[in-house]
Amino acid sequence: MAPNAQLDTRDSNRETSGEHASTVDETSRLLPPIKQDAAAAVPAPSRAFQLRVQLMCAVFLFIIDVSVFIIDPPTQQILEDIICRDRYGGDPSVLLAKGPGSPCKSPDVQSKLAMFTSIQALFGTLCPLLVQVPYGLLADHSGRRLVLFLSIAGLTLMVTWNIFILWFSDIFSIWLMIPGYILLFIGGGATMVAAMVWTIVTDVTREEERSSVFYQLVALTLIISASINPLTAWLMNYSPWLPTFLGTGFLYVACFFVLLMPETRLVGLALKDVPDSPDGEVSTDEDSGPGVKADSMLSAAWHKLTKYLAELWQFVIADKKIMALCFCEAASTPISTSMALFALQYIAVPLGSWPKALTLLTISKVTSVILLLGILPLCTHVILKYSSINRMKLDVYLARTSAVLLTLAMFAMGLADTEWELICALIIYGLSQGFSAQMRVLITAMVEPHMVATVNTTMSTLQSVMVIVTTPLIGWLLGRGLEIGGVWTGLAYIALAAMGCLVSIILCLLRL
Repeated sequence: MAPNAQLDTRDSNRETSGEHASTVDETSRLLPPIKQDAAAAVPAPSRAFQLRVQLMCAVFLFIIDVSVFIIDPPTQQILEDIICRDRYGGDPSVLLAKGPGSPCKSPDVQSKLAMFTSIQALFGTLCPLLVQVPYGLLADHSGRRLVLFLSIAGLTLMVTWNIFILWFSDIFSIWLMIPGYILLFIGGGATMVAAMVWTIVTDVTREEERSSVFYQLVALTLIISASINPLTAWLMNYSPWLPTFLGTGFLYVACFFVLLMPETRLVGLALKDVPDSPDGEVSTDEDSGPGVKADSMLSAAWHKLTKYLAELWQFVIADKKIMALCFCEAASTPISTSMALFALQYIAVPLGSWPKALTLLTISKVTSVILLLGILPLCTHVILKYSSINRMKLDVYLARTSAVLLTLAMFAMGLADTEWELICALIIYGLSQGFSAQMRVLITAMVEPHMVATVNTTMSTLQSVMVIVTTPLIGWLLGRGLEIGGVWTGLAYIALAAMGCLVSIILCLLRL
């Protein structure tokens, strides 16, 4: 009986094994999904690699900033000429007239220019806003370089469209420039370019070094602006089209330069020895084969989206301090945006010359360079060495000081009545230019490393919302102030000073 029982047992085992084998094919997973630390597979970056990436980001910023600083001022002059031509019927004597009292500097022309500029900024911000969060999530989970390339490509196409419309302004209305901002759906525009550059630098820079590196990058931008503005003004004396075409060429160079930059997503994780995601699971390709059904792919995409949104809520939105800091950074954006969009026009009206106004704006850039490369590093070194204040607390105090200076600068701009008063206002504004870098240092120090790109994108989104809400209002206030004249000329900057007061109050009340 025993041998027969043993034989029966073996037969039963064979049948069970055969049934199991019939359900297994060559594509079946033999082992359960493996969870591991993705960052552990990537060695910590060497010092040489960190410096190389930081240098490449600096070169990329140089290319982008040169193009922006060269294109923007002549574009405003070209728009003024077109509006003036349409207003006065193309009379050559009107278009050739120069000086503060020329017809092209009349309140009618300037108010229309201010309104068109504000509408441009509105659509230029609204289109990227709709795609910034998805691109931020894509950068955190697929890589920074892809998003950076898409952003600069979309920006280049948009600028090319605008120049095409301006060149053929006798055929096309300048209002056809507005549909061109749809191209910013590709990559998210300039705000995503900035967010990705900051994210890449954060990936390869240790926390204790970020303040100095951020200051240096902001200073680099200001040095470029200070050096490019006189060149742009000189070229504008011959023709505003010369710097416009030159800047567009730099944008095309930037598109190719992005392809040389390394991917840093996992580098940032390895630098802090944290997992790629909260659960540490490494994605596999099992759901990406050719036989996958469309519904399963959509289900997987939906699962990832909900997971990413949950992380966004958990690590960013639910943290009141982070959101308060993000709001302060966003609330200061209308000030910097208005200085970029309207300050040149605001100064050019009393001076009667775009090149002269552009040269005057260089004063704030030079002051900012001295601040970021000299005053701030020296003060930081002395305070940390001879006092008990830690780095985080010092950055908080510096951010509060910069916010107060930003407020004073806007009051001074709004009340300025002479060229010397404008110069003083620009110097104060230059001394406040450490604010953005200080805020980014504070925010990135408070978030998990795998959420850095997402929080940078969240800041960009809040900034975009603030620009959408405030830019048309600031443009209207500027145009209205220029029409009324007198003490009301700087009405827009008084409103910006009120915004600066709000930021200063929040930072002073916030406990970090």
